[in-house]
Amino acid sequence: MDGKHYIYLKRHLPLIALIITSILCIAISLSSLKSGWFIIFQNSFYIPIIISCFYYKKRGFIFSVILSCIYFLLVLAFTKESSIIFQAIIRVFIFIFIAGVVTYLSLIYKQVKELRVLNVYNRSLIEASLDPLLVIGMDGKIIDVNNATETATGYSRTELIGTEFSGYFIETEQVRTIYQDVFRVGYFRNEPLKIRHRDGHVTLVLYNASLYQDEKGQAVGVFAAARDITDRKEAEDSLRKSEENFRHSLDDSPLGVRIVTAEGETIYANKAILDIYGYDSIEELKNTPLHKRYTPETYAEFQLRKEKRLCGESDQSEYEISILRKNGEVRYIHVLRKETFWNSKKQFQVIYQDITERKQAEERTRKALGATVQAIAVTVETRDPYTAGHQRKVADLARAIATEMNLPIDMIDEISISATIHDLGKISIPSEILSKPTKLTDIEFSLIKTHPHSGYDILKNIDFPWPIARIVLEHHERMNGSGYPNGLTGDNILLESKILAVADVVEAMASHRPYRPSLGIDVALEEIEKNKGILYDNAVADACLRLFRGKDYQLQG
Repeated sequence: MDGKHYIYLKRHLPLIALIITSILCIAISLSSLKSGWFIIFQNSFYIPIIISCFYYKKRGFIFSVILSCIYFLLVLAFTKESSIIFQAIIRVFIFIFIAGVVTYLSLIYKQVKELRVLNVYNRSLIEASLDPLLVIGMDGKIIDVNNATETATGYSRTELIGTEFSGYFIETEQVRTIYQDVFRVGYFRNEPLKIRHRDGHVTLVLYNASLYQDEKGQAVGVFAAARDITDRKEAEDSLRKSEENFRHSLDDSPLGVRIVTAEGETIYANKAILDIYGYDSIEELKNTPLHKRYTPETYAEFQLRKEKRLCGESDQSEYEISILRKNGEVRYIHVLRKETFWNSKKQFQVIYQDITERKQAEERTRKALGATVQAIAVTVETRDPYTAGHQRKVADLARAIATEMNLPIDMIDEISISATIHDLGKISIPSEILSKPTKLTDIEFSLIKTHPHSGYDILKNIDFPWPIARIVLEHHERMNGSGYPNGLTGDNILLESKILAVADVVEAMASHRPYRPSLGIDVALEEIEKNKGILYDNAVADACLRLFRGKDYQLQG
């Protein structure tokens, strides 16, 4: 017999025994009636009746009534004597009475057993709790405690039971008041109290209590629990001290530091921040509207970033802004944002570094660089009067294409400067070739093709903040490698060079040359569209076509 059948047989053993006993009882009854053993017939029915009522309770009682009826029918089949029939009726009632008594006792036994199991279960739960738990009577004395209470107080269960519960708290009167409030309100929640241990040390707890009622709803006492929060309190104190130290370090920082909520509300600003803005207090800073603290450009950027955050996009962690000081002066700030915790809540820490002097120096350098580049451009145009203005117009178109492609402003400036002097190398080519009114010979064209490298040689040793020399070198390269001077392909060509190449072709085809009249802007755009992805970068070509066909861009005169 396998395990499954054994378990099934064990589970249904009382039923099997009842069925077998009932069959044997009826068989023995029939046999005893024939042999004259009437006493055996009468008493054999007690066995299945007791078994059924003990194991099956109410259903067993019904089964017992059925067995009693079978007994009575057997009597009727056996004899017609009224005295025997009368005795049988009395016996039937005795059977039913015995069945009822056994059923009642089995139900009581079941309830007692379940209650005992429930008590053991509840006690196990109570003892498993790490929090001290107490049952307090109407007189304020302890009725029961768990092991955690013994640990918290240092007293045994027998020592605690029957004593005044409030005596184990430092705040004795406060605890008594809370105890009385429980009877009035029905509960009490999270009251910070201190339990005094037998050896004198104190445990900080959160005290909770609720009314203890009997099955009739009558108050019989209070059920109380005390959660040890000593470690939590120490952690909170440590965090508060850490935050205080952190704040002191921020107060002394030479960098401006603001702590703001997720909504952008300032909750802290150090002295350096107030100095940067020129305000006297954090309240004055907080009460000044944002549009009065930032330039229009920066304020617009803030609004855009706010919309992106609402859409679930993550904010930038590092960027530059321009602010308006209290006196109206513009200052430039480098901003670093990072998440931190302030007063146990997640906030954003914003660090400001004033870079105004650096920005002003960069602007002076940029202006000087621009003036130098313009001087170089004018020099080139004096050598090639027929293409005067070509570099300027290419620079304007290249800037427009880069802007259409949403490139960074610094990269746009880089492209514009490169375009302004992209034909610098032509100063090494004889002017009679540059201004020749007829078609160039192969040798003359080969000489013309050297101008990107000549420009590179002139510019390569100048310390530009961008790779200007390389962009000039590559502006005649093509995506498929058919360009010059190095036959570069695809990603080997700088994006800046690809933009300059498209702008150069469009302007050259749309303008007059010594050897031919203007081909017109439509022909130039057809060239770009036909060869995008072949000679010209797809994204650059599309941006150029959008400018002319969708945004009415016009080449400068």
